[in-house]
Amino acid sequence: MAASTLMWVEIAFNITYLIVIWGLVIALLLRRGELTPDRRRLSDWITAAFALLALGDTGHVGFRVWAYALGGLDSQIRIFGYPISLVGAGALMTAVTVTLFYVLMLEVWRLRFNRRYGTFEYFLLITAATRLYMLTLSINEWWRVVPEQPWSIIRNIPLMIQG
Repeated sequence: MAASTLMWVEIAFNITYLIVIWGLVIALLLRRGELTPDRRRLSDWITAAFALLALGDTGHVGFRVWAYALGGLDSQIRIFGYPISLVGAGALMTAVTVTLFYVLMLEVWRLRFNRRYGTFEYFLLITAATRLYMLTLSINEWWRVVPEQPWSIIRNIPLMIQG
């Protein structure tokens, strides 16, 4: 398949995905009033989790679409005079928000099943904190389109544990 065809397929998929995920968040917000007050609290946590996911993915796939519009995935913008990679910034944005998504879903689990956090749940929270710390390290090279290997895999191990 030609590179331009792949680009257009990716752009169409990314835009469709963003419409669906933001549509889900809007639907959750619009239907909130139909819930009983005790269900509303759980719904608010679910809505917050999916809004966070949508926000991060807007950076991830939305910035890829923007980069293509500017000429390619290597495209950069300047913020306060500093060049910023759109793809790298989007990858960082989604890395943070998907980590927090899993933290919020842990709270959803706690509320839904009326549970207390135990050793395993605290382990998951420590795993999230570890991942967030790992994302701050310079080895991530967020300005690159293709992340450094094997670090890209290593930094995603805590995310896989959370998932």
